[in-house]
Amino acid sequence: MGNDNAEKVSLKYRCLRDIVFATDSGIDVDAGLIRRVTWEHDLVRQAIETPHAIVSASIPPAYFEVKDYRILWKVLQEGLPFIKPGESFGKGFLISRLTNEDETYFRGHAGSIWLEYLLMRPPCGANLAIEDLIPRLHARHDIRHWKLRSEDYIQRIDEERTDPIVLHTDWRMEAYSMSQTHDGGSIGKTITRLMADWDPENKENRNIVPLGIPQIDRSNGGGHGRGELMVIGGGTNHGKSYMAQRLMRNQARQGNRALYVSVEDSQDLMTARFIADFSLFGGEENAVQPAKVRDKSADPEVVNRTKVDAERELGDKLYYFHAKKWPISKICDVIRRHRHLCGIDVVIVDYLQAIMPDEVTNQKANDTAFIVAELKKCCDDCEVALILMSQYARDEYRNGVEPTITSCKWAGEIENESEIMLLLWRDDADILHARVAKLKWARSAGRRYIVHVSEATGCMLDWEDDFTVPQTGAEREKRGRRRGDRGAPTGEGTI
Repeated sequence: MGNDNAEKVSLKYRCLRDIVFATDSGIDVDAGLIRRVTWEHDLVRQAIETPHAIVSASIPPAYFEVKDYRILWKVLQEGLPFIKPGESFGKGFLISRLTNEDETYFRGHAGSIWLEYLLMRPPCGANLAIEDLIPRLHARHDIRHWKLRSEDYIQRIDEERTDPIVLHTDWRMEAYSMSQTHDGGSIGKTITRLMADWDPENKENRNIVPLGIPQIDRSNGGGHGRGELMVIGGGTNHGKSYMAQRLMRNQARQGNRALYVSVEDSQDLMTARFIADFSLFGGEENAVQPAKVRDKSADPEVVNRTKVDAERELGDKLYYFHAKKWPISKICDVIRRHRHLCGIDVVIVDYLQAIMPDEVTNQKANDTAFIVAELKKCCDDCEVALILMSQYARDEYRNGVEPTITSCKWAGEIENESEIMLLLWRDDADILHARVAKLKWARSAGRRYIVHVSEATGCMLDWEDDFTVPQTGAEREKRGRRRGDRGAPTGEGTI
């Protein structure tokens, strides 16, 4: 990705030495050009001195405008495996490698003088190279790239080859992707710096999104963290989708924006469930069932009233996207797009086992682990909280029995990646239960709840502590030691 200045540099000045000789001879050289060549000169000089600190920044050679430094950077990248940590590149090693890359120029006297001049300049320092020179190289490349792409967008809109809305979306997506640059070799912060930067008075700067379920939020440091993963496990008809719906409404009530990516449920089903849920404003006796909404037999006045109530509560804060049988890379693109264009805070994906890997390996556990890792990385990059629904495996779970943390289908990596795991199940009396099987921020795993459900709509209402689930003797003893009371029931109190 070059421009006119880059071409002039390549043709006239192949390194800083050429520019210095030109200025000494009275030739007027552009000051901006001198700065750019000096930056590249200092960066490659420091990379020779501390290669494992600088070359590991993974900068492509094409980012360099100056031909000699572009070739040298390629040599440094290819030669890095041959250099021990802490060592520098030797002059003989560089000359032999440079000669192989550009024999006509680097062979003999000219190449030796050029390299001697480079090595004569003292290194600028690794911190300066990482914190200043590498970001400048990135910024310069992005601006040059954007100039070329902008010309293409302008030509397409002038020629009316593309629908303006589609073109505008493409343009915004590319602008967003350009902002997602790699680290450039940056150094992590010290723990003391992290603690010093922590502002206990600034409550607006909390990196959390409350779920709206007090029993979980209180133990989880106030809510679900951005970039963190919550897994909600359940079998067929255990209430995973209704749980997702309740979490969506909670986000809207708090003023947050949320995205529901359905890999299974249709748009009609989601709409019918929300209409049924909002019909509860008129009381249980006037509520409508989702099936009645679907077959259009529900009272139109009730349905129209729910639309008004939903508009008042939800506004335009919740988004639904149908992605049936989509591969994970496309779903991650959907999440990034909604984060950039819509400002979402939470994404709910329903459900894990219905997502397709980009390349099917027929090893379901490995495919599932890859999908979970990709989703979590995407949400971490986008700074959104991730909630992932997971189906129970038939050979690991029996209806009516409390599930375990391994009940989720192909569950190997799910437990490792999640910060919260919530398991849903219905007992023999069709009462819905929930258990916090994992909670990274507190020792509250194992808490159980009864989830009250509307008989008319099936939608979730409220939660209460569950003291009815039998527990093993070992679990009772463990909990008793922690409380100092061996006789108290499981789940006593609230979180």
